[in-house]
Amino acid sequence: DTIGDEDFAIEQNVDFGKRVAEFCQKHGLKAGYENLGGFPTVDQMAEIIDRVDSPRFGLHLDVGHCWLVNATSPLAWIERLGDRIVAVHMHGTYHRPDRGFENHQSLRFEDCLDPAAVMRALDDAGYDGPILFEILTKDMDAYLAAAEESRAILLAADATTTSGC
Repeated sequence: DTIGDEDFAIEQNVDFGKRVAEFCQKHGLKAGYENLGGFPTVDQMAEIIDRVDSPRFGLHLDVGHCWLVNATSPLAWIERLGDRIVAVHMHGTYHRPDRGFENHQSLRFEDCLDPAAVMRALDDAGYDGPILFEILTKDMDAYLAAAEESRAILLAADATTTSGC
């Protein structure tokens, strides 16, 4: 669950988000909070973003983090906050019965979501920002290979493929 008082955490996130939004407005940038699993929930994130109330501030969606605590499909996040997404972390996530969810892998290891459905939902929401491959590897060559593999998988995603955790 979460550490501390959620109402206090929401207030602190709103206050800081407003400061970030002012900075972004001044410098022509966009920024957002990344969903981390657990806190904030989709509804809490929507409240924070609504209260920050800036077109320069929104959600930095991490598709893998959606599964970490109280698993929620990235599609639910996109449905609720799609028009407020400022960046996306894309990577493979799979479930291990002995350890739970493993994140930050090549999309080859994805077994929790349908990448084509995520891309369609982002497109339907009007998202046109960056999609960043957040992949943990031992070195740059391995990262570049995993990112290229993930890019090919994402571009070739079949709209009829479904999966889920």
